[in-house]
Amino acid sequence: MRYENPKLNYGIKSAIKKALSNTNQSTTKNLFAVDWENFFKKTWNIRPKLLGSRLGATKTYSAMDFHSGLSSQLYSVLDIKVFRRHKTLPLRVFTKSISNHERELQYSKLRTLLKSKNSTVVVSFLEKYHSRIAQNCAALSKLFGARVNCNAYFTPAKSQGPRIHWDDHEVLILQISGTKLWKVYEKAPQEELSQKYEYALKTYRNAKLLLETELKPGDLLYIPMGYLHEAKTKSSHSLHLTFGVNSYSNHFKERERWQPLLEWIYKKRNQSFSRRIG
Repeated sequence: MRYENPKLNYGIKSAIKKALSNTNQSTTKNLFAVDWENFFKKTWNIRPKLLGSRLGATKTYSAMDFHSGLSSQLYSVLDIKVFRRHKTLPLRVFTKSISNHERELQYSKLRTLLKSKNSTVVVSFLEKYHSRIAQNCAALSKLFGARVNCNAYFTPAKSQGPRIHWDDHEVLILQISGTKLWKVYEKAPQEELSQKYEYALKTYRNAKLLLETELKPGDLLYIPMGYLHEAKTKSSHSLHLTFGVNSYSNHFKERERWQPLLEWIYKKRNQSFSRRIG
């Protein structure tokens, strides 16, 4: 069973036309060489797909923007995450305390991590810091009828950041510089999408491979929510942007938040019912 975009359930043609008419199409067309109407009909929520390539899209952001943003302290340390051998490093590894409630980035330490094998540095919510990214997120948000945010991922050569996992939202991956090999596997069953990543990994280690592609600058990859995926670099570094379309994430976060309480109520109810009929 796949999830349907509520906007497309009733009158798909009119819904698509309305979404496109409300969107700054020049922005999305300049950034992504995508036939959005065809995308909504044949790809959205259905399958992962390499959507095309537009080298001009790489002008939106660059490796220089990434490194200068870090070295100039533009990005909040709360928006910076570092994966090292598949694990998230604590902030104290690459920051220093400057007050009881504040930390400052130590770029020299982060630069060492940027060069080290099996590390990935992530800057989240890039739209807060760069107007061009903010414009693209706004255009995509109108197109999809959902909140869209953008993260930047930098991975050195011969490395892998996060291990195989699935996301609780749709993603558009735009390769900015270098190359990266992506593998996308089949989707986890609906009832298990709210579980932790570790649970999914143990259950789907032998998932069927659906797509394998090496992204080059300008390439755009779409991965629907719930599809397992992983990415590695070979001889080149990689910088890519991930635009997250948060259509369904709130549903799963709320479900995960309330599930323990609901299970407890259900258990108590069954115990009470057993005592009455016993």
